[in-house]
Amino acid sequence: MEILYATADVLRHFLNQPAFFLGLVALIGLILQRKSSVEVVKGTLRTVIGLLVFTAGSTILIGGIGPINEMLQAGWGVSGVYPLSEIAFGVVIDRLGSWIVPAFALGFIGHILLVRLLPRFRCIYLTAHIMLFISSMLVVGLHFGLGLKGLPLIALTAAVCAVHWTVVPQWTYDAYARHLADGKFTLAHHVHLSVALACMIGELIGEPENDADQMELPKVLTLFQDVTVNAGITLPLFFFVVGVAVGLPAVRQQAGDQIWWFYLMMQGLRFAAGLTVMLLGINQFLEALVPAFEGWAEKVIPGAIPGLDVPVFFPSSPVGMMLGFMGGAAGMFLVSVFLVLFKSSLFVFPSLIVAVFEMGTMGVFANKRGGWKAALVAGFVGGVLLSLGAFVLQPVTAPVLAGTGAQYGSLDSAYLFGPLMWLLRIVGKLA
Repeated sequence: MEILYATADVLRHFLNQPAFFLGLVALIGLILQRKSSVEVVKGTLRTVIGLLVFTAGSTILIGGIGPINEMLQAGWGVSGVYPLSEIAFGVVIDRLGSWIVPAFALGFIGHILLVRLLPRFRCIYLTAHIMLFISSMLVVGLHFGLGLKGLPLIALTAAVCAVHWTVVPQWTYDAYARHLADGKFTLAHHVHLSVALACMIGELIGEPENDADQMELPKVLTLFQDVTVNAGITLPLFFFVVGVAVGLPAVRQQAGDQIWWFYLMMQGLRFAAGLTVMLLGINQFLEALVPAFEGWAEKVIPGAIPGLDVPVFFPSSPVGMMLGFMGGAAGMFLVSVFLVLFKSSLFVFPSLIVAVFEMGTMGVFANKRGGWKAALVAGFVGGVLLSLGAFVLQPVTAPVLAGTGAQYGSLDSAYLFGPLMWLLRIVGKLA
């Protein structure tokens, strides 16, 4: 039994490192293609290091958000929840990890079998961390809703996960991602509802000729077509506006010995640097993983399509991504202001990390369907819905997340898994 627990603990730590998980996928793919040992080592390491560079960029982004939230607490005197799945998962895995990890592993095996046996489905879900988030949400819903535990809980969670990971990426690929990715990969994340909503908004606005990345701008505005320069200009301004909104005393408290406006400018530039590092890492990661994946497509699952994390779509429309982020951030802040004005019992902090990844993805897809206006509108609508989604999730996740300040943060979490968890709770009470 001790060996079993030790093995499970090693597996849990391994699966919590997406870089190693995807490095293993690349290694097997390259071996299946009978690449030389040099090419195998090179492709595997470039995959792992590329994703680690991406993670480093994400860490810089998260580090830039902390002071903003501290300013909000000091300036507005509020406390509440921060919708970010990484934080919520960290709380849940400590309490329910012995069920979550085996459910994830069994669900992934079931997913591979379904894709292998059903010719209609060709997309393989490869974002291990998102798979763990989804597994944890289902464990919470099934355990606290229906009272399941042990093997029945693990088996049912795995079955639902296997079906979800098989069906949803394929739907997104067929409906939205095929042309944007040239058929090479698809989206595997918990933002599929966001993409559908973004494309709907893009169709309604219907101005694809006003592509944010293709518009002929005055010479001075061409600066904004370079994502690094764009971020370096807009983000310090955005941080400045936030600082003025929460009040200079709160800003000066964070700034310490620095001049308050210089402090805000540097925070914005650090955020822009994190975004740039993240994009560099994901480009290297894609260049290594996609060719390695051909081994899976040729040998294990003919015609398989990799389902990847949201930043793989950012290079398709860097300016659209930035517009989606800005619109999403504005929507989140608007909700926060209304919650303060109406003295809500639950305050939801603007989750700017989610605004980058989820609302940024919405901006990419909306821009391609309806131009730059669609990117802004889609991001704004997504930001509003994301913040309001905390009110959907808070009651059903309270048994494990109450008092932690953490909450899952995505539209799929709130409006796909949230209603499912409510249904399980109602059924459990009736039973």
